[in-house]
Amino acid sequence: MIILQNKCLLMYGKKRPQVVGDGKKTLRELLIDFNPLLKDKFEEEKYSQILEKGKLYTYSWKNNLSEGSIPTEVPEAIQTKLKNLLNQITKEISLGFCSVDVIETEDQGLHILELNSGIMMNHYMKLMENGEKIAKEIYRTAINEMFLN
Repeated sequence: MIILQNKCLLMYGKKRPQVVGDGKKTLRELLIDFNPLLKDKFEEEKYSQILEKGKLYTYSWKNNLSEGSIPTEVPEAIQTKLKNLLNQITKEISLGFCSVDVIETEDQGLHILELNSGIMMNHYMKLMENGEKIAKEIYRTAINEMFLN
């Protein structure tokens, strides 16, 4: 979630870079199909092998967009839970301009992973439809809030 003055401006999920082999495409081709921004990361020989049909390959365990994950929409039921979590957080601390990373575990629900004072949207802008427009509006809103209010 990207937060400004305790309000959520943007909420998105992250899908880790995992591909399933089709028995035809190389690992490099499958990963680039998953995330075109990864095209410069697969020069090693191991990425030229054809991944057998049905075999799962995970490029990175990390969920960072900079590590190959892609942004996804958050289901409405989860959005409601995240908004409730945000309301709980803001009763304890006031959030200015930040991002809040949240994880969901199967048995214990939603947990805050970290709060980030640096808002990085460069990969989001490139991967999401209207991403650049969304990012510019968020930064414009934040700057206006800081300097005009």
